[in-house]
Amino acid sequence: HHRGRARLGERVAAAEGRAQGPPAIRRALAHLLAARETILGYQGWGGDQYGRWLPAVALSYRYTGARDDLLGQVLVAFLRTQAPGGMFGQAGSAMTLWWGAGRALVGLVEYWELTGEPRALEAAARLGDLYLTDFPFAEANRRDQPGATHYQSGIEGLVALGRATRQPRYLEFARRVYQTL
Repeated sequence: HHRGRARLGERVAAAEGRAQGPPAIRRALAHLLAARETILGYQGWGGDQYGRWLPAVALSYRYTGARDDLLGQVLVAFLRTQAPGGMFGQAGSAMTLWWGAGRALVGLVEYWELTGEPRALEAAARLGDLYLTDFPFAEANRRDQPGATHYQSGIEGLVALGRATRQPRYLEFARRVYQTL
C-alpha cells in the first residue's frame, strides 16, 4: 500500500509541475488575450471560454502564489467585449450565445470571489440583468430543437450571482428557469 501512495504522490507532484507552472499559465493567458476576437466569435459561443479560463487561472495563481498583471489584462480585454446590454459575443444562434452567457456568468462571479475585482461582479450583474429582461423562454422550451438544454447553463451563474450580490431577484429567476425548462 505504501508503494501505491508513493506513486500517486509522484504523479500529483508531476502534474502540479506541468499544469500549474507559471510559464504554462502565462502561455494560456497570452493565447486568450491574442485570440479574443476569434474566441468570442467562435460559433457565437460568446463568453464560454473566458468564463472557464479566468477563474481557473485566478485559482491557479492563488494556489501557486504566482503574480503578474497579465490576468488583469485578459479580464479587461474580455470586459471590453461586453455589449451595453450585457451579452458577450455577437455571432451564432441564440442557443449558443445563451450557453456562452451562462458560462461567462459563472466565471465572472467565481473570478470576483477569488480576486475581489469589482469589475467582474459588475459585468456579471449586467449579464444577470440581461437574463431577467431578455431570456428567450419560448425558444428555450422548444423540445424539437437540438441542444435546447444549452439554455440551462445560466442557472448556476444566476444562483452564484444572487448569493454574491444578496439580490433575491437572481435566485428567483434561476428557480423560474429551472422550473420552466
